[in-house]
Amino acid sequence: MKLNTQLIDELMTNLRHRVVSLTFTKKDGTSREMNCTLSDTLIPSEHTPKGTGRVIEDQEEPTAVRVFDVDVQGWRTVIFDNITNIEVPA
Repeated sequence: MKLNTQLIDELMTNLRHRVVSLTFTKKDGTSREMNCTLSDTLIPSEHTPKGTGRVIEDQEEPTAVRVFDVDVQGWRTVIFDNITNIEVPA
């Protein structure tokens, strides 16, 4: 799945409001499904980002996003080009 600017924008909007299920290929070549979010109301206060709180790399064309994995309660980086499926609850 190749994410273009419009799909990235839609993904970011959904992440800011709800839990999204992402399937992606990890660096070791295995596939992983992760339930993640960027919603302030869904991230426990002890895990709230400090500093700038940037979730997308500062680039003209971002390549990755930092998301909060709600199942393991930690921050993870996902490379856009490695995403194979996106499921957004209705």
